[in-house]
Amino acid sequence: ISNNTAQIYAGGMRLAYSNPILTHVTISNNTALSFGGGMYLYYSNPNLTNSIIWGNSPESIYLYSDEEPLITYSDIEAENTWTGEGNINFDPQFTDPENDDYTLQSSSPCIDAGTIIEGMEYCGDAPDMGSYEYCEDESCESGIYDYCGICDGENNQLIECWDGLCVENIEDCEGQGCTEGYVDDCSGDGDCCPESWI
Repeated sequence: ISNNTAQIYAGGMRLAYSNPILTHVTISNNTALSFGGGMYLYYSNPNLTNSIIWGNSPESIYLYSDEEPLITYSDIEAENTWTGEGNINFDPQFTDPENDDYTLQSSSPCIDAGTIIEGMEYCGDAPDMGSYEYCEDESCESGIYDYCGICDGENNQLIECWDGLCVENIEDCEGQGCTEGYVDDCSGDGDCCPESWI
């Protein structure tokens, strides 16, 4: 939720008599002329987890009355760190927010700073805060992949391990025997080969 403007209040999100569960939300660069640049809570107590509210004006969250949102494992810009387990108050280091790129840079304090939620996929030791999960670039510098798709792997045969398992080194397949339709040691190096090659 980004780059919105409200004439009075609630630039990013306005909640009234509502208690939603918000997970992996990024609210940034929103503006309200009066209150609640990021969120305006009107008798609402949302549950916010693994989220980022940053760079909103005039403030991240405005409480109309005695609202008590439950905020945990989130990065909330404020004078003081928002009360709640795992919360932080650090620049999330978005990649290029001026061009609507709210992914995280590799040095972001939000990486691996979230909490694990059952059924959630993530990279690293724990989920990230915000809408975009940071996953390290695992590209292959040499550009050479073996048969099983392993960068600089040694399985350069036209087959994988005889039991269908791909491994980093072809030697890890030794001693398994060959499946039906293949013969043992057709090339003298212990590899299995299709019978049609013989």
